[in-house]
Amino acid sequence: MKRLKTHYYLIAFAIFYLSLVGVMSFYFHQVIKLEQRAIATTANEKMDEIFEESFFVKAQLSKEDLLYKAFIKLTQGRTTLEQIQKTFKTQFNENNEFYAKKIDSTFQPLGYGVASKVIVTAIILHSTQQNLIESPFVMLETSTKVVTPHQIQTSEWEINERSENKGIENCTDCPEDYNLHITIKQEKQLEVTNYLSLAILKLMPLLVGSIFICLLILVLFTITYQTIRKKENEIESLHNIVDNVSHEFKLPIATLKFGLKNLSKDYTSSTLSLLQRQVDRLEKLQNQLSPNQTDTTGVLTQEFVYTIVQDFKVVNPSIVFTS
Repeated sequence: MKRLKTHYYLIAFAIFYLSLVGVMSFYFHQVIKLEQRAIATTANEKMDEIFEESFFVKAQLSKEDLLYKAFIKLTQGRTTLEQIQKTFKTQFNENNEFYAKKIDSTFQPLGYGVASKVIVTAIILHSTQQNLIESPFVMLETSTKVVTPHQIQTSEWEINERSENKGIENCTDCPEDYNLHITIKQEKQLEVTNYLSLAILKLMPLLVGSIFICLLILVLFTITYQTIRKKENEIESLHNIVDNVSHEFKLPIATLKFGLKNLSKDYTSSTLSLLQRQVDRLEKLQNQLSPNQTDTTGVLTQEFVYTIVQDFKVVNPSIVFTS
């Protein structure tokens, strides 16, 4: 019997299954990226709300705060940049502590881990185009440090103000004249430290369902493949039995045909015709049992020749055979 090539089933299923897993992996990768963007958008909106509060408006470098007045003194030569940084270091630390608490209280209910900082990158004095700071300094920063910011917002604003008090009569305690024209460049960095776990957690039901479907397909294929192999073995056994039965029929049928042929030479009887028809029917049935096998009726095997000789001796006892 010709065996079915069951390994083709395995190859076809492996290609299909790997393609399915690949498509699902690509789909989840894209969905996670979209979910991360949604998380980043939510975080940015919350940060904008925080920076609109009065404390943070004051804490940033602006015209109204004390740092602004310090830069007026800087342009007048009444202080140095090192002194400004030293003077406001304590203020920056206090602002950072409050900033970190505000960030935690805002994002903790959402389950977000957020790191953020506000950096002054440059303060340009227009009269000389001099950068008043040698390197960027951090004005506000959370206790969790920013490693890979997901959002960077840059901004700058210009301050142009002058004061002339010397020409005012009867002004005994007037402040000195000043001309302050600077551009302040600022950068806000934001990082959601656990955005990947947040996205996976939100998509967990879909992920678990997809994994379950993949496992179910694998189990169903395994059961189906085992069933096919079992049925294939049963069919093979059945064919072997049929082939054996068909083979066992060949020699008796050939013997009957030979005997009837010899009898028909000496006798004429309807019984012989009936027997001949029955033998033909048996031969036809035997051929139907093994249609794919080569007809070996005309092949003279040793057993077949021996049987013919013995039958011939019975029909013709007067003939003596010598070896």
